[in-house]
Parts: sequence; structure tokens; C-alpha cells
Amino acid sequence: MTDTNLGRILEKLKKETLKKILNTIEQKPEKEKEDMIDQIVDFGFDKGVKDFVKALDTKYIIKGLEETIKNIDKKEKREKLKDKFFDKIEQDGLEEFLKKMKIETLNIYVKSLKFQTNADTIEELSKDINDEVIYIGSRFILSKISIDLLNEISISLKLKKLKKKLNLIDSILKTEFKGIESIEEEEDSEDDDDDEDEEEEEDAYEEEKEIDNDEKKMNTITTTSSSSTSSSTGSDVKENKYFGKTREEMKKIRPKLEVGISKADIQDCYWADELKEFCKENGLGMKGSKPDNIRKIMNHFEKKRKQSSSSSLNTSNKKKKK
Repeated sequence: MTDTNLGRILEKLKKETLKKILNTIEQKPEKEKEDMIDQIVDFGFDKGVKDFVKALDTKYIIKGLEETIKNIDKKEKREKLKDKFFDKIEQDGLEEFLKKMKIETLNIYVKSLKFQTNADTIEELSKDINDEVIYIGSRFILSKISIDLLNEISISLKLKKLKKKLNLIDSILKTEFKGIESIEEEEDSEDDDDDEDEEEEEDAYEEEKEIDNDEKKMNTITTTSSSSTSSSTGSDVKENKYFGKTREEMKKIRPKLEVGISKADIQDCYWADELKEFCKENGLGMKGSKPDNIRKIMNHFEKKRKQSSSSSLNTSNKKKKK
């Protein structure tokens, strides 16, 4: 996850600074720096996704689901439709989920998020929407941080110290996110609006503590922002028994994550956070998108298969010698 815009900013910070950020957003810091970066990126991505789905009219949630899942009940309540939308993001990763949609739907999503892009392909639009979601979450995290801590971050990034909170946030984000407008010049005068800026941006954080149950579902979503070489027209959805299943339903029918499982079954049956956890437990590293982790897992299983074959062959040869 350190290959995201936010991840690259956090990599340049000291471990103690990362701990302060996690304490600010009420997350218990992990021991390793890489894990702390993942915690912050995940938190920001979750927030960005929630805001993204909030911005969508119900009919556009349905439209996205119709293009990626079969048998959608349009009469279901918004909360249940959002759950299914969240579930697919959690399973596929946002960018890969979006790549399965039509270009017209993605352009609607761009308008809903109110940002501009020159992208004109499904792949480019999917990546830009994913990046915008990460930007939204990153800005939210920085808005919770004190001016002193923001300046501490600025020093680590070798940026100029500033007095206004919004200018500090823009300065930090500008190092990795494109398209942020130039920061307004600050005078030496102490007469600024820091307190008002903080109050306005902190209101959202209090509202975050009162999120609806449907939004709490997103607490475990993991981010994926690296591009994939695969493409999709968004019009052809695979016909198989796994589409449209919830996580609990999927656990009952999916094949085990072990030697012999196909790449397609891993993609269709396992969520991004499950694959990340498997990679962590098996020493395969925690970085990467869902496609990256699938590739690592398949390579891991192939090595185990070869080792098993080699061991069986050696045992057979020993028996023949006897």
C-alpha cells in the first residue's frame, strides 16, 4: 500500500510521527513502520470510499451493480444496495471493480465526486476515480492533525513551515497528488483564521463517529491503487456461482486457499484483505494490490507444488534402490 500517493508521503516520515498520526485518528499503532503506513492508508481509503458512495444517487449504485453482478433487485433498500456495492469493492479492490463497468457509468461517478479528468478510457477513469477516493481520505486524515504535527510532517518532507492549516494540508498533499492549486501567499502577521479552519474541518470527524450501520461495514476494506494490465469492457460479466455472494455465503462454498486453487477462483472468491493477511502470514510481503497479491500467492503455491513433486520423486527413487 506504500505505492499509493498517501503511502509515498508517509514513507518519508519518522516512525514517531506515524504514531502521532495514528493516535490522532484513534488507531492503535502497529510495531513496524510499514504496518503503521498500511493502517493510515487503509483508514483514509475507507473514509474516501464512504464519501464516494454517499455522493452516488441510488440509481447509480444500481447501475454499477447491474454491470458487475447478476440478478440485482432494484427494489431493495438503499442500505442493502450500498452493502453489496461495498462488498464488491472489498472483494475486488475499488479500481478493479470499476474496470468492470461501462465508461458512461464511470463518467457519472466522476461528476458525482466533482473532480475533473481528461481520461477517456475505462482503465484511465478507474484509476483516476481510485486516486480521487484516496485523495479525499488523505485530506480527511490531515484535517484531523494539529498544526504543530502538520509542520512536523512538512519538515520531514522538506517543505516550508506555514501558519494556516489549509495551506499546510495543500502543501503536503501537493508533493504526491497532482492538480492541487497553488498555495496562497502568507504574511508574517499573526492575524489569520487558523481556529476557524480547524473548526470547519473537524466537524466532519465528529459526524464520522455517528456513521450508519451500513457504513460500518467498510471498516476492513483495503486499498488498491496500482494499475493492472488486464482490461474489461464492463459489458460482459462472467456467469458463475460465486457472483453476488456475501462474504459469509462465499466462505461456505469457495475452494480452500491452497495448492491447486485456480487464479480465477482466488479472484472471485477471496477478498483483498484476506489475501493480504495470507501474504503476511506466509512471509510474502504486505505491499501490493489484489492482483499483485494473487500473483505472489500463485507463485508461492507453484513453489510448494514443485517442492512436493521433488520430495515424492526422491522418495520413489529411494524405494527403487532398495
